[in-house]
Amino acid sequence: MLVADANTASLRFSHALVREVLVDGLTPLRRAQLHLQVADAIERNGVGNDDIERLADHLWHAAALGVGERAASALERAAEIAVGRVAYTTPRRSFAEPSNSAKPLGLPTVHSWLC
Repeated sequence: MLVADANTASLRFSHALVREVLVDGLTPLRRAQLHLQVADAIERNGVGNDDIERLADHLWHAAALGVGERAASALERAAEIAVGRVAYTTPRRSFAEPSNSAKPLGLPTVHSWLC
C-alpha cells in the first residue's frame, strides 16, 4: 500500500484510490494523530528548505491536537522560503522574457539589451 521513494527518502501511497479508501476509514482524531506522527518524523530527520512545506501541512492538519504554535511557526517559515524563491525567480524571469511595456514609450526592451 505504501511505496518507498529512494530519491526523496519518503513514502507515498501506491495509488490514489488506496489513499482514499484508507483515509476515508479514519476518524478525524486518528487522522490528526497520524499527521502529527509524520510531522514528528520529518522534524527528527532534520527540516531543510525542501521539507518545510510538508512539515507545515502535516502540523496544520494536526493543530487540533494542541500543536497550533508549531504549525504557525512552520507555516511562517514555509511562507518566508516561498517568498524568497519567488523573489529570486521573478526578476530572473523578467529579464529573460521580452517586455512589451517599453514599446509604447519607444524604449528598447530589456530583452534587446541582453541579446
